[in-house]
Amino acid sequence: GIDAILELHDLDALVAPTGSPAWSTDLINGDHFLGASSSPAAIAGYPLINVPAGHAFGLPLGITFMGTAWSEPTLIGLASGFEAVTQARQKPTFRETVGSTTNEVSPVVASSVLRRPTRAPVVTGL
Repeated sequence: GIDAILELHDLDALVAPTGSPAWSTDLINGDHFLGASSSPAAIAGYPLINVPAGHAFGLPLGITFMGTAWSEPTLIGLASGFEAVTQARQKPTFRETVGSTTNEVSPVVASSVLRRPTRAPVVTGL
């Protein structure tokens, strides 16, 4: 399918959002993965490259460049050019919550998350 589309439309690569915007960690409901565009190329064993494309609500978005067999040089050139023009990559930060402007963990979070147990856990039902 990838080869047919590339040939039919005289394309060097297919470009698509890598997936949905990144999600914050949800310790109760788990991941919120909604799928990704890389599956067809990965299943075919074809090359693909993902680069930063921007941010949504402070979380990163990626864009994927997919090509036919042995098209790595072309994909690297396209992805590199995209990165150079958009300057979308931002240095990662670690925030208490999405939208937080501080990189510090609050004392309340630190004390509840980082505290060591005061006694050994009790195992029952063995």
